[in-house]
This record gives sequence, structure tokens and C-alpha cells, in this order.
Amino acid sequence: MIRALFASLSLLLAACSSSGSPSDPVFDAAVEEILAGPDSFELLTLDPLPLMAGATTEGRVFHGYEVIDAAALDEDAQRTALIGLVKRGIQKSDGMVAACFNPRHGLHVTRGGQAADFVICYECLSLDVHGPRGQENHTTIEGVQPGVDRVFGTVGLRIQGR
Repeated sequence: MIRALFASLSLLLAACSSSGSPSDPVFDAAVEEILAGPDSFELLTLDPLPLMAGATTEGRVFHGYEVIDAAALDEDAQRTALIGLVKRGIQKSDGMVAACFNPRHGLHVTRGGQAADFVICYECLSLDVHGPRGQENHTTIEGVQPGVDRVFGTVGLRIQGR
């Protein structure tokens, strides 16, 4: 318990030490509102290969990608740290992006019946945010991925191919 709390606080401090603050707006105002006080926060590990048109699966599909595993993230400190890392990646990005999109990380965050979904590919340095007002596309940096992976690990999720 103490170890998990220490890890969460370390991630929070790392997220806050960037040039931008985790509370600085990065996303559309509706997405920022959802992130400010979520009712639920779910982490998803994704199969990085998109489902082909007409393909069927017995599993859950998240914005065109099969969900391998999912878990709730209930600790406020971990939620704050994770969003801080995602925002820091965007704030530190120089705009470089690869042509692929092989997302392995997903976030499904809800508040008051509204949802914000994050589909993240650290391989190509890009992420899509699906919010109440539509889709946003952002670039990120690979340097935040180890911290993001650690948060996923705290709820027993392992990123495929890592």
C-alpha cells in the first residue's frame, strides 16, 4: 500500500515538473471538464492492428481496435499523474509523427454521462482524443511512455509488445 502510494506520488511529481502543468488546458474544454472530475476512469490495452472492415470479434472494440484487457483506475493521485504524463507528452512534442498508427494504450474517462476516449500510439508519437465535440489529434513524445506503462502496471495491465 505504501509502495503504491509512493509510486503514485512520484509519478505526480514527475508530471508536474514539466514546463506545462497537468492542470493547463491541452484538450477541448469539454474534454478538460471530464478530466477535471471523472466519475469513472478505465485503462485499456489494445491490439495495435486495426480491425478490418467487416471483421467480427468476440471481444470489446474501442475506436476500431480490439481491447485485450481493461481495468479501472480508481486512485485520484494515479489519475492525476497519468493525465499529467499524457499532457506533458503533448506539451513537449515537436510535432514529429510517424506514418503508422499502432495504438496499444487506451483511456475511457466519463463524467456526467459524457465520455472522453484516448487512443494512444507511442510508436508513432500520436494520439487521438474522442470527446463530446468530436475528435482531436495530437502528437506526443516517447519519453512519457515508461511512466504511463507504470500506471497501467499498477492495475495489473501489461502493454502488448513491450
